[in-house]
Amino acid sequence: MNRMLGLTVATALALGGAVAQADDNRGFYVGVNVGATKLDIDKNAYDAALSDALSQGGLTALTATSSSSENDASLGAFAGYRILPYLAVEAEWLTLGTGKYEARGDVTDGTATDTIAFDAETDSKGVSASALGIWPINRTWDVYARLGVIFATTTLTAHARNSSLSFRDNVSEDTQDMLYGVGASYRYSGTWSVRLDYQHFDGLGDSSTTGETNVDRIAASWVYTFR
Repeated sequence: MNRMLGLTVATALALGGAVAQADDNRGFYVGVNVGATKLDIDKNAYDAALSDALSQGGLTALTATSSSSENDASLGAFAGYRILPYLAVEAEWLTLGTGKYEARGDVTDGTATDTIAFDAETDSKGVSASALGIWPINRTWDVYARLGVIFATTTLTAHARNSSLSFRDNVSEDTQDMLYGVGASYRYSGTWSVRLDYQHFDGLGDSSTTGETNVDRIAASWVYTFR
């Protein structure tokens, strides 16, 4: 009985210390991050749309190649408030990189043959607001899950050209889209910590104009907590 009582008291003291330490982390914080993004560029959809456009223009593709580039760099700056040991709210401005599609080929109208090139770029950036559910593991480590929304601006820029003509156009859409993620934080001093985040952004853009793009982001952050 005495041993059980001793274990119970020790456990309670340990949990109390963890909660007290988590309480020390409450308050305002700011940070910056750098990372990498992967954009879900649907190359097959671009191929089909370009093929339809050529058909509507009375052209037939004789040869064609296409490729896509989905990886890019990302930057962000954020501010937050840790309301409780297990809950924080956060706002962030961030860039989500640029995805690219390229196509080249020879086409004919039945009489003459020409070479055409088509390039498209989709770029997203915006401001997000999210809530973090936090699990303080010990005095220095936290892990957390994130759920929120991003107010994003997505721009699609298209450039088509042949041997004699060149045409460029772009369209932008402002949308509100869901985001979620997980992360871990390591506090290495009283006010400074580093974080590693994974975030997923769902369906950025508009399906009828810019097209919708899912984005995955991994970022490393440096965080300063005000005391």
